[in-house]
Formats: sequence, C-alpha cells, structure tokens
Amino acid sequence: MENLLDLVGLSNGLPESGRKKNVAGHDGTLFDFELETELEDLNWECHKWFERSRDHATSGDYSLKITLPPGQYPGINFFGIEKDWSAYRQFKVDVFNPDEEPLTFHVRIDDRSSRWDYGERFDRDFALTTGMTKITIPLDFLKANLSQRPLDRGNIKCLMFFIPGNDRKRTFYIDNIRLD
Repeated sequence: MENLLDLVGLSNGLPESGRKKNVAGHDGTLFDFELETELEDLNWECHKWFERSRDHATSGDYSLKITLPPGQYPGINFFGIEKDWSAYRQFKVDVFNPDEEPLTFHVRIDDRSSRWDYGERFDRDFALTTGMTKITIPLDFLKANLSQRPLDRGNIKCLMFFIPGNDRKRTFYIDNIRLD
C-alpha cells in the first residue's frame, strides 16, 4: 500500500507510511538541499525532474533545480515535513525564475483537519518575475481557504508547491525552505 500511495504522492502524513520525518533544524530550516538524501523526501513522478544544483543557492552550496512538465497542477510535494510550526512566526522559501516570462508559483499547506479538502487548507499564488523572489508567509495568515479557520500550526501535514495551469515544460530553482 505504501508504494502505491508514494507513486500518487499521497503517503505524506499517513501514520504508518514508513517515511522518516524531516524535522526543522535548530535555525528553522526545513530543506536547504545540502544533502543528497533530501531528494528522498520529494514526490518523484513521470516527467518531473529534481536535482541539486550549485546555481541560485541562497543557503549553503546547493539549491533544488525543478523541471516540471505541462499540466493542470504539476508540482512538488515534500514528504515527512516538520509537523509542529507553532514556535515560529513565518514560513519562507527562496525561488529563482530563470525565464523571461513570469510564472505563477502556488504554495499549499494542509493541517490535520484539511483532509485534502480545498476549503479546509491554505493556498496562495505568488507572481514570480525573472530572478530571485523571496516568499514570506506570516504564519498568522494560515487560514483555511473557505471556512477561514486558523490552521493548526502544531499539526501541519502537507507542504506543496506547484505551477497551476502550466502550459509548457518549466525549470526553476528553490532553496532555503524554512520557518522563522
């Protein structure tokens, strides 16, 4: 069962999924891609490609180069993330768009009560122009899309980034995913 759920990107947060937990470092770092093993915490699927790169790193020597195919919601799901964000005030990620064409970068965060329901999770779009964009989301803003209930910052279950309505193959870089 675990392997089937891994293939479709749904094993994140299951109690017995067998995934190791990615615990925030002492400085709040969730992912900085300095270790090859961090790639094991990503949802590998056909036509997606993730690789460590020395280009556009903002923390250490490496960033994550992401190449996504065209599609309605191609993206990246981080498995086994730190669940307790209650001691932090902000979520941050650095994203580099090498393209001249702007793109929409979507952040999705679910808590234990979201149950994959759009109305019960947090979603935000960010317009990325060419170059580096440093995204900051105050954690007080983590409210469910429709009900507006505050997400339970002590029980975060899912972190995803994607490019909605992606019309072509795209490459971009992310680094320094952290809580502050």
